[in-house]
Amino acid sequence: CTKEGQERANGILTSRLEMVEGVFAPEACMLAARKVAAASGDARRALDICRHALDVAEREGSKHVGSIHIQKAITSMYQSVKTKAVTQATLYQKLFLKAVLGVFRRKGVEEAVY
Repeated sequence: CTKEGQERANGILTSRLEMVEGVFAPEACMLAARKVAAASGDARRALDICRHALDVAEREGSKHVGSIHIQKAITSMYQSVKTKAVTQATLYQKLFLKAVLGVFRRKGVEEAVY
């Protein structure tokens, strides 16, 4: 996680979230930027986290998105059943999934019918 990557992600987030000014707390944006910079650096992922956090805040009846909503969004996004299954898979299961993904990418297929 570089400081530069974090600042870049935070800048992108801030500029994209300007239209909902006052809804996202500055520390919430920073948390999302830090998490994304540490993992992938993909600003789209940070925007996705913010979108999920907004959903969480709305379900809780809050008009503002804080750090707790960002954290809940990250947890729900990365602790899904599918994510747990992949992270807990054996080495050979992961290699198999990687091989299948490679075939899908080469063939341009997005889903399989079995």
